[in-house]
Amino acid sequence: MSYEYVVVEFLVDEQHPGERLGGCPDMERIYFPAWLNHKTVENAVARAGGRLWGAWYGGMFGLATNRFIVVSSGESVLAQDDLIQALAPKGMTLTIVDYQSLTPTIRPLSRTPITRFGFFVFRWLRLAPRSLDEWIGLCNETWPNFQQRSSSECLAVWEVDRDDHLAEEVLMCTWYEDLYSWDHSREVDSADAPKWRRRAELEYNHWGIGARRMR
Repeated sequence: MSYEYVVVEFLVDEQHPGERLGGCPDMERIYFPAWLNHKTVENAVARAGGRLWGAWYGGMFGLATNRFIVVSSGESVLAQDDLIQALAPKGMTLTIVDYQSLTPTIRPLSRTPITRFGFFVFRWLRLAPRSLDEWIGLCNETWPNFQQRSSSECLAVWEVDRDDHLAEEVLMCTWYEDLYSWDHSREVDSADAPKWRRRAELEYNHWGIGARRMR
């Protein structure tokens, strides 16, 4: 079973801005065209031969307001051209600007689509070669206290398929109840501090995207 991470961009029409803006009053979703919603993406992924795990929109940090994230699963690789064709309404130009093939590790626990709302962070991490198993083991040991004290849950840790072996690369998706929970989670439980430090020693760097689940 494979997963795929896709970032889709829709063309910003400078001549007709009203046609690309949604009807939602909040400052993030107002940028999205009225046709774009979770059900639209779910149906498009199904027509392209996959199963939607989740879809997210930008405007928080790290993801432009004219881009959205699609994570799907399937027995075979999702045809990107088929996905774009199924997604795009007449007259709308869509482009895939990032694509990654992912292999699940100890999470996600199932292919069940994400239904909860809140604050989601996609975190890309580059790890030292041959350190993935140790790093995942440390994650598994530190998650209980992390999740309990911050109203959060690590939903997925995928290994990113790479051609080179200069580093391990993983993509982690974590749910937080709200922004306060995310901020509070930056504090490390003192009992787990040595394990967090060891995790950091295995990491070359990481960066994140903050997003909301598409409605």
